[in-house]
Amino acid sequence: MKLPKFSLDNYQFVLIVFILLTIAGINSYISIPRSENPMMDIPGASVITIYPGANPNDLEQLVAKPIEDAINELDDIIKVKTTIRDGITVTSVEFSFKTDPDKKFNEVSEKINSIKNKLPSDIYSIDLWKYSSTDVAILQLGLVSDIANYKTLKAKADILKNKLKTIKGIAKVKIIANPDQEIHIDIDFNKIAMLGVSLEQISKAIISNNTNIPGGNISLSDYNFGIKTDGTYNDLQQIKNTVINSSKGKILRLKDVANVHFDYQKQNWYAKVNKQKAIFIKVEQKKGYNIFDIIDKSKKTIADFNNNLPKTIKLKYVFDQSIGIDNRISNFRNNLLQGIFLVGLIIFLAIGFRQAVVVVTAIPLSIIIGLNFVYFMNIGLQQITIAALIIALGLLVDNSIVIVENISRYQKLGYSVKESAIKGTSEIGWPIVSSTVTTLLAFIPIAMMPDKAGEFIKGLPVTIVATLTVSMFIALSLNPVLAYFFNKKTIKSKPQNQSKTKFKYLNNFITGHYRRTLKYALNHKIIIILSSISLFVFSLLFAIFFVGKSFFPHAESPQFLIDIKTPDGNNLQKTEKVTSYIENVLDSVPDVKLYATNIGHGNPRVYYNIIPKTYSKNFAEVYVELNHFDKNDFYLLIDKLRKKFKNYSAANIEVKIFEQGVPLDAPIEVYFFGQDYSILKHYTDSLQNWLKANKNVININNELNKAQKNLFIKINKDKANIYGVPIYEINRTIRIATNGYAISKFHDKIGDKYDIVIKQKINKQYSINDFEKIYVKSLSGKMIPLRFLANIEFRKAPATITRYGFKRTAKLTADIKPNANIDEIMKPIIKKLKKLKFPQGYSYKIAGELEARSET
Repeated sequence: MKLPKFSLDNYQFVLIVFILLTIAGINSYISIPRSENPMMDIPGASVITIYPGANPNDLEQLVAKPIEDAINELDDIIKVKTTIRDGITVTSVEFSFKTDPDKKFNEVSEKINSIKNKLPSDIYSIDLWKYSSTDVAILQLGLVSDIANYKTLKAKADILKNKLKTIKGIAKVKIIANPDQEIHIDIDFNKIAMLGVSLEQISKAIISNNTNIPGGNISLSDYNFGIKTDGTYNDLQQIKNTVINSSKGKILRLKDVANVHFDYQKQNWYAKVNKQKAIFIKVEQKKGYNIFDIIDKSKKTIADFNNNLPKTIKLKYVFDQSIGIDNRISNFRNNLLQGIFLVGLIIFLAIGFRQAVVVVTAIPLSIIIGLNFVYFMNIGLQQITIAALIIALGLLVDNSIVIVENISRYQKLGYSVKESAIKGTSEIGWPIVSSTVTTLLAFIPIAMMPDKAGEFIKGLPVTIVATLTVSMFIALSLNPVLAYFFNKKTIKSKPQNQSKTKFKYLNNFITGHYRRTLKYALNHKIIIILSSISLFVFSLLFAIFFVGKSFFPHAESPQFLIDIKTPDGNNLQKTEKVTSYIENVLDSVPDVKLYATNIGHGNPRVYYNIIPKTYSKNFAEVYVELNHFDKNDFYLLIDKLRKKFKNYSAANIEVKIFEQGVPLDAPIEVYFFGQDYSILKHYTDSLQNWLKANKNVININNELNKAQKNLFIKINKDKANIYGVPIYEINRTIRIATNGYAISKFHDKIGDKYDIVIKQKINKQYSINDFEKIYVKSLSGKMIPLRFLANIEFRKAPATITRYGFKRTAKLTADIKPNANIDEIMKPIIKKLKKLKFPQGYSYKIAGELEARSET
């Protein structure tokens, strides 16, 4: 090999090259983006439709199917899933990973816009959410106060939001868990029935008095003027004075039949931090920026803001992603220093101090220079690349050790320093190349891993290949140069006794036990070869049958979630009572640093593969952060909480640990396809019983175990026709009476917008008696009581409808305990499923971790 001789003959050039590469590496280390997890965009989108008052069956027909039909027209679809609950539909579509995420999101947006006129006109909102790892919070802040109202908290949050938005690297700042204000028009239904005024009259009167039609332009003399009209409401008093009817010289105003006032919209998401009322501020990072730069600037801004807050409002850090990243980088630095010290110590004891310095130099240089290539590959410093650097620490020093030891051997044989460096390196140069390439080839399959998992883990093989390749060139070019400068004098051979005295114990081991073992192996080649083959086969069989396979281990961070599901039909107040019990339990745990309670919604997204659950009145989630992470103490606490919550009768409480890998609802996920829920329930109940028998399965969730009672208003269409009342008018009146209906918008003087909502005037809570006060206007102008046209009854219906691949399904999910083997759990389950006889049109599908793993 000529490279060592070339390096020594041109050592100035070699040193300058490595100095420049080191400077570039330091610059790369400073500039490289830092985040907790790899930044990646998955081609896909979720369509979230909110339609208050609609039950799952109606939503399936009116909303879910039209949206699915529109999406189905697109190409490259991998999977489509829809979840339907009271008042909300979430349709998620995932496309082939090879497609352009932005293009596919735009295509979904276009399709949804094209069918909006086919969907019910009174849908509250249709939102599109793009799949991306950048919408994970790097900061979650809580503005906390039991005294200040939501309007005050929102005003303060807006000030902080506007300041944070100006910081370079921040993508979005969102204020969440904050109910918007509305103008409520609480109508006395009895009074308008007596006066013969319909809801339609009131609606038209408000809309017509709140319309601003541009007047166009007009030319006067030599000038052109734009004509402006003032046709909108300017204050609340104008709304109250709106004329809704005039008869025989008497004017009937809105304030005569309704109470007009500001109020908060119906709260669907209620948040608390350590039991105190709160709203959240979520900060998201742009791709390609250093999280530490963003957090440092953000904290300065937040500190200034915090100093100006009134004493009644406190700002709390709920989640700070930079802490976890800083801990990982600190752990790597510690491992690096430990590695340098231990390697240096061993080489010093085995060969000498100067040789140890040469070997130790290769460790930081390989990492620093290797980061150049990681940076140029657009890969940031995150948990995957940090793990790769830790793995590389144990590999990259091998080449330098072998080279330096062989150079030292030639010096002891009497060769000059330069000859020893050339001969010692050249002699084993090609074996080092071949061994390094062989090691690198082991990581090629990981680099070629397809789909989301491949993109997620790409930083691991790239980092290891870069650092090991650099370490090989350092060993073959820089190490001979350094060895030459560090060993100017030729080392003469020393008597064996003198050598033994210097490193007595190390030499005794090498010349004693190891030499005898090596001699025996060389004299009994067949036995050693057969033993090695037998050990390999045994290890392979053991790995196949006894070692679990999982690409998705636990994250080992000091955070976890507690999911609460109360019986279907429960309201937010009932769900909040359960969270109060959990909060009391958490208060008794000394290591709990902070907890954030979310009632009616999941916690904002703080971990890359956990998608928050959308609005549900019988759901709550508590985010818990501990003071520190100790593996044994952490899992003991999780087991303790699970045992405590297991027998709680008022709700199903699940303690969930953060896990690595692609987003999954749960490790165990099984779908049953078919139209009849009574048949599907038979299969889900059987599967639930099978899973319950395994002590390693936890948090079993069978959707068909949940059924809720709906208040069903059965309209007598014959009577409606006799009285001359359109069915649409009945449905519309019921909607206004029970949930309210936004008919227009009010713009205040500073430009803020508020929905104008008409609704029935009631006491604190709606009751059955309030239906007695509802009247519907017939085509002849008469006011007909609703009780003449419809009967009220309670009916059971599915609480949740799930659709997968455009088909109705029943889903069962479950988690597994830490260190449990999912293959051992699912193998007997799959055998039982295969033995089941399904009717025509019915089938099943295994999803979850097994499906995600098979994709890679």
